[in-house]
Amino acid sequence: MSKLTIVSSVSAIALGLAIVSAQAGAASIVNNDAVAHTVQINDGSTTSEVEIGAGDEVTVCEQGCTLTVNDQSLDVKGDDKLEIVDGALKAAE
Repeated sequence: MSKLTIVSSVSAIALGLAIVSAQAGAASIVNNDAVAHTVQINDGSTTSEVEIGAGDEVTVCEQGCTLTVNDQSLDVKGDDKLEIVDGALKAAE
C-alpha cells in the first residue's frame, strides 16, 4: 500500500468522523403538526428563520441558541431533541 493511499484513507476517515460529530452535537426539531411552522433561530449574534414542513425534521444550533415558534421562545443546547405539537415547541419525549 503506498503512502498516498494511506494518507487518502486517513483523510477520508477523519472527514467522515467530523461530519458525524457535527451532526451528533446539533439540536433537532420534528414538526408533528399537520401544518408547516416557521422557527426563528437566534445564536446570540445572528437571527435566521427556517420553515419546517408538516412531519419534517431539521437540525439546528450546534452550539446552542434560542428558538422561537409562535411567540414561544426556548433556549436549547446543541444536543437537544425537540418537537412541535399543536403549534408549541417542547422537549421530545
